[in-house]
Amino acid sequence: KGEGFGVLSAFVEQCLAQLPEMVHWRVHLELADLSKREQRFRDARMLYRRAAELQPQAPQPWLEHAKMEEERGHFARCQLILARGLHHCPHNESLLLKAIKHHERMGDLLAARGLLGQLGGVSVDRAWRALLEGALLEAR
Repeated sequence: KGEGFGVLSAFVEQCLAQLPEMVHWRVHLELADLSKREQRFRDARMLYRRAAELQPQAPQPWLEHAKMEEERGHFARCQLILARGLHHCPHNESLLLKAIKHHERMGDLLAARGLLGQLGGVSVDRAWRALLEGALLEAR
């Protein structure tokens, strides 16, 4: 904890110039994960946002950021992040499942059902997990 992270962060910033731009988002994602483990949540938020800005169609930054916020008890932030992620990755199964489960935990079954309703044009072989989660949601 402490100065080690700052040194690493500065080193990574220097190295980014040597890496192809298409991998910068992964570097930011890894740094965000490290920040989270070091309990540097403000830094982690910034790095998750940067990773999502650089590669908005990748679900990992959205998922990891939402997970961190949920673990910290920031449920409104989590919901907002999941909504933004689904805007950029509308039929990503992992994001969809996470959002459905989050809405269920928050007691917002209408929102969970709304997400399931967006699967109308998606083939069953691509959406079966989300549909199964919807059936389980109704059964609970």
